[in-house]
Amino acid sequence: MQLIHSTPAMNDEQLITRHLTGDKSAFREIVERYQAMVGAVAFSACGDVTRSEGVAQETFVAAWKQMPQLRERSKFRAWLGGIARNLGNNHRRQAARVGLLPAVRRAARA
Repeated sequence: MQLIHSTPAMNDEQLITRHLTGDKSAFREIVERYQAMVGAVAFSACGDVTRSEGVAQETFVAAWKQMPQLRERSKFRAWLGGIARNLGNNHRRQAARVGLLPAVRRAARA
């Protein structure tokens, strides 16, 4: 029987530190870890699969850009989810304004 030694998974704070010191694979690990959560939050916020995929991508781009300013690394998951929620809500409101979501527009007026 062959024993397989695996490296224990790094926590978010360690991945963020690695990312900020230039380790390109660290951000990929972050995306892999949170892709499903971000996609679910984005879909919940904007209600459209296609739009939610774009929102998820925008979320990770925003996180990449804003990560140096992240103060509480231990709250990364909540911070990332907040970015996804805000971007999803923005997309939903924009779609309602231009008439892509007439039901949302009617509900907002009620």
